[in-house]
Amino acid sequence: MAAAPAAPAALAGTDSTADDWLYAVTVASGGEVWAVGGQVGAKCEAALAEAYTGGAWKVVKVPNPGGCSSSNANALYGVTTTSGGNVYAVGETDISTLVEEQFSGTWSVVPSGN
Repeated sequence: MAAAPAAPAALAGTDSTADDWLYAVTVASGGEVWAVGGQVGAKCEAALAEAYTGGAWKVVKVPNPGGCSSSNANALYGVTTTSGGNVYAVGETDISTLVEEQFSGTWSVVPSGN
């Protein structure tokens, strides 16, 4: 069995004054590791995703509905993978649930019904 990857380091993302939190982690069948959470910076709270593919952790750009402003907050609290390689993350915005899917390397918002 391969050794577990080291925990992600604090990541600056796009805001060098940001504080990052990771709330959930999952491991795909191929060994790829996904972690999700939030990033609070000087301008906003944004959804955060990181991936580990065997070499190092890296920040992955995910949608942030409403953009980045002081009146908008997004965060992801759960993540899972499917046998087909898709990644799903769930969380919230200021006004609704947030569901996001990574399919073929691209993240998009999935309508959640509220």
